[in-house]
Amino acid sequence: MLGYVIGPVVALAIGIKFTAYEKGRTIKVLEAKIEELKVESETKTAQQMLMTMTPLIKKVKDISVTLGV
Repeated sequence: MLGYVIGPVVALAIGIKFTAYEKGRTIKVLEAKIEELKVESETKTAQQMLMTMTPLIKKVKDISVTLGV
């Protein structure tokens, strides 16, 4: 009779512990991926900004030379 109670309780306790462990591990993996994407995004943004600004800077420099400023 005692086995009918203890077995499911132990299984439930082990299941809860395993779920908490897996959840913690999954959160760590997702946080690492978020950091990786954040760094990649910042790098790409800087590169795109530079690519966008380079022609503009050249034109401003040409205008400055033309006007003699």
